[in-house]
Amino acid sequence: MRNFIPKGIFHRQISSITIAAALVAMSSLISRLLGVIRDRILAGQFGAGATLDIYYAAFRIPDLIYNLLVLGALSAVFIPIFTGLIKNQKIGARAEGNLVSAEKVNKAETAGGENTPAWALANNVLNWLLIGLAALSAIGIIFAPTLTRLVAPGFSAADQAATASLTRIMFLSPLFLGVSGIFGGILQSFKRFLIYSLAPIFYNLGIIVGALYFVNWWGLSGLAWGVAAGA
Repeated sequence: MRNFIPKGIFHRQISSITIAAALVAMSSLISRLLGVIRDRILAGQFGAGATLDIYYAAFRIPDLIYNLLVLGALSAVFIPIFTGLIKNQKIGARAEGNLVSAEKVNKAETAGGENTPAWALANNVLNWLLIGLAALSAIGIIFAPTLTRLVAPGFSAADQAATASLTRIMFLSPLFLGVSGIFGGILQSFKRFLIYSLAPIFYNLGIIVGALYFVNWWGLSGLAWGVAAGA
């Protein structure tokens, strides 16, 4: 496999805004195409009926938690502050007449070996995010039947029980996506856009694998495990 992958491609910085934007746009396009394939697979496997209604209802609350608490907060707060701290460290090092080359400074920063304010921020945000999401997920898992009645009031008792079961599994996804979001923000700050751009593609692939294979092993719960695996 190594012979087919250029050396260092996953660690290479992309300084050109145009190339970075094109890479992210291309990955977004591929992800959306996979989303269309995913929906066709789900429709082909289960058809229009109670099964897909249960799946989509179970998806709502974990997805809402991720979008409100992780996605918005990361875009609005963490990435700009982390990037600013990294830039300030570079400017400070050069202003002090540091003889270390820019390349070595970049390597030291990316390695996180120094106890810099940027890495302290990433550490604290990651720890508190994990604690907060773990607490919310635990609450969601415990009160899944009540939440299910709120998002799907017209379901029968059996369908609500199935939705609650899937919701409990899907509450794993905000934890994984939260960690992924922090690492993705750090990668963006260091202009490593390749791995960051692959994340939504693998998320959809996980759901597709769940619909095609996990369902055969675990029944309807396989859809939820596909979401967690993709996350």
